[in-house]
Amino acid sequence: MATAEIRDPATCAALGEFHTHHADLELEVRMAAKRVSGVANLSVKRLSETAMTLRLDVFHLTIHSVCVALPEEDTIAAQWSIKPFTVFGDMLDVEIPEELALANAFELTIRYETDVESPGVCWLEKEQTAGKKLPFMYTQGQEVLNRSFFPCQDSPSVRVTYTASVIVPKELVCVMSAKLCGVEDYVPGEEGEKEGTPTKKKFTFEMKQSIPVYLVSMAVGDLVEAEVGPRSSIWTEPCMIEAATKEFDGVLEEYLTIGERLFGDYLWERYDMLVMPPSFPYGGMENPRLTFVSPCTIAGDKSLVSIVAHELSHSWFGNLVTNATWSDFFLNEGFTMYAERRITEVSQGRPLSCLDAKLGEALLREEISSLGEQSPLTRLRVPLDDGIDPGDCYNQCAYEKGYAFVCYLRSLVGSDAVFDDFLKRYCAEYRFQSIPAETMIAFFLKSFPELANAAGTDLKDGISFNTWLNEPGYPHFTPDLSDAKGIMQNCESLAFHWRSSSTPVQPSVLYLSEEAKQWEARPVLYFLDCCLETKFSDADVVIALGDTLSLWDSHNSEILFRWALVLIKNDVVGKLLVVRRFLEMQGKQKFQLPVYRLLTASSNDAVRKFATDTYAATKNMLHVMVRDRIELLLAAVQKAERENESVDSSSDSDVVLVNKVEEIRPHSQELKTEKAGNTWECPMCTFLNEDASASRCEICDSARPGLPRKTRKLSQWLSQPMENTEHKSSKKKQSPGAQTEPIEVIDSSESGKSDDDASVTSAGSYNGGVAGSRRSNGNAGKVAATKANQGLWADLYSPKTVDDLCVNKKKVQEISEWLERNASPHSGVFQKRLLFLCGPPGSGKSTANAGGGTLAIDTLSLKEEVDDEIENSDGEW
Repeated sequence: MATAEIRDPATCAALGEFHTHHADLELEVRMAAKRVSGVANLSVKRLSETAMTLRLDVFHLTIHSVCVALPEEDTIAAQWSIKPFTVFGDMLDVEIPEELALANAFELTIRYETDVESPGVCWLEKEQTAGKKLPFMYTQGQEVLNRSFFPCQDSPSVRVTYTASVIVPKELVCVMSAKLCGVEDYVPGEEGEKEGTPTKKKFTFEMKQSIPVYLVSMAVGDLVEAEVGPRSSIWTEPCMIEAATKEFDGVLEEYLTIGERLFGDYLWERYDMLVMPPSFPYGGMENPRLTFVSPCTIAGDKSLVSIVAHELSHSWFGNLVTNATWSDFFLNEGFTMYAERRITEVSQGRPLSCLDAKLGEALLREEISSLGEQSPLTRLRVPLDDGIDPGDCYNQCAYEKGYAFVCYLRSLVGSDAVFDDFLKRYCAEYRFQSIPAETMIAFFLKSFPELANAAGTDLKDGISFNTWLNEPGYPHFTPDLSDAKGIMQNCESLAFHWRSSSTPVQPSVLYLSEEAKQWEARPVLYFLDCCLETKFSDADVVIALGDTLSLWDSHNSEILFRWALVLIKNDVVGKLLVVRRFLEMQGKQKFQLPVYRLLTASSNDAVRKFATDTYAATKNMLHVMVRDRIELLLAAVQKAERENESVDSSSDSDVVLVNKVEEIRPHSQELKTEKAGNTWECPMCTFLNEDASASRCEICDSARPGLPRKTRKLSQWLSQPMENTEHKSSKKKQSPGAQTEPIEVIDSSESGKSDDDASVTSAGSYNGGVAGSRRSNGNAGKVAATKANQGLWADLYSPKTVDDLCVNKKKVQEISEWLERNASPHSGVFQKRLLFLCGPPGSGKSTANAGGGTLAIDTLSLKEEVDDEIENSDGEW
């Protein structure tokens, strides 16, 4: 299917009218300012003769100028404007000049810069790095974040080649998902006038193969390189290079060789890896030529290097052949899971490959149980609607249900060899293309016509493709994992004996554990998963288990993660320092959030206090996205304690964790306690709505999860300082009402608290007013996160009249008290707006406590001032 025929609701681009096929980026990375500035030169093909407006995705970009030109000719200034599109992006409309009305191809030059809140451009302070000497930055494009890195048609169906020149501080190194062509010293200044000692360096790159836009990536930091194979290098900070080299030496070439034998030639020339700083919140990102991986893969004994097989498998499934839209994400991840396990099977044997699949099966069960079997998120093809952020639909179903689907195809053809050949031909047929699921299905039926129905559109027997794609819930096919049956039974039996044992531990249990001491990492992981099914009879038994299997001394992050959960679940308070050391050594979201969820859900006061103290000691090394989500968990516990509520940890089914909502989730929430019945919790004010058919919250009128939300919420506008920008979003104004009594608020605008702690950013607060989705970055909305979770803002969340917003005076008083406790440079602006909302404009006067004295405020003048601010703002009521 051609790109022009694809509809992608996550992009504003008219894919049938224009196609950007090459990008030339001229960039400067300004570490101190936390901005990337420069020029994006885009080569564009016109697909429709009548198209005269080119629409690009942008987000948190300041556009300075836009010009167009025919190749090799002078540029012409173009008319352009920025308009709102969704909560995760805006649209840049460029009017094509009449001089180019008949041109089939032209060049577009956009001068721009990112801002500190660009969610796809991540900045780490030096404290968040391993060496703690220099800051670090990197970009993350998947799924729709590169629109905040450079203007683009941000759809996986749009593939580009690209070149780049990047200027960075002299002490830093730049790497990209492209071939490094050169490095030179750089002296700032106008050409022909440069003199003096170079203070910067200029790196140049080229990517000749076409890649989906989300795979254009960059990192800048204190980096060094070491060869680990004939076509592979490791990049990382100097303090980690020795350990990383030892861990991956020879491994990457082994996996590359197996992958080529199974799936065809490796077409990206080199496979290098960048081992990220410890605060990197992801496990890995498969950027072509340069995979980003977490340092958690370095265990010291190569026990986790098989994780790299997943990222490497994306070289064929995802990078070479790509899902055309994020609805078909399983084309990337399901096929990659199958490829990863085939590589593991060839390199380490089928039993371990099957055991890995069993671990994945458990993840899928947990995911579907949390989401609900009827959730559209459990479909292979997720029905993305307009306004839904694909990143908020991320879950394990694309991986593990997708894996089950590919295994089903394998079962139909009868043998590994035949299916390997099919995958090799599939990659060759659609290399450097983005395709929908229908194209893959048609190729499968064409390859095996004996399996097709008479029309050649589906299988003649078995589970239909329509069922696979569109039916929610558990897969109808379970892969054959019998080769791991013996290992699994041993793990399950040993876990049962340990859980039911008493102290002193019986000699028979210790005898059975002798074999476990020789286990490879995967059986240990499965054993610990089994240990988590129920609590142990006694905390001392847990300690004995750690001593027997030497779990205290493990350097394997996956083992330590599960061991930490076992300790917390069984209230082994005396050993919680082991948990703290684990949290201090890495910032991976996959590990941090489940640990804090279990800590904050504990009924043990000492465990919950441990969570608060540990976070206070480690938060500076965490990515802001992870910080925000942990703070939501802690705030929920603090609220419950203030209200003398208990956090019920007696039933795992009562706790529905972050990202588990009933329908498509356009935003994140961190902790949701939901009882049985047809109720749904508002992600804004946390009110439990009893009307299952309602589309909006009874309290705050917020849209129910699953409904597109394309405008900022009032609370987001209120909490941001006004500032002029070079472009304005559309505005609408609403007449405020009145309230009969004034309230007192504290003017703390002179407080010394930093903007980082106070400002609520649009990137961090778009997702339901709580920073915490994978979109968050920069100075994220910790303030909004705390307020939203505490439920203080229920009456200010929805664009109603002021009368409707402020009827709850107790709520307003809580807001006032919160402002007093959380002074910030923006509190004055915030309080000014709050006074207007809550004061009686008709009476002419309201009072507020400012700097220890009473200040009379003319609310009529205040109304005019706020009206002017609203008129000049880029927010919406």
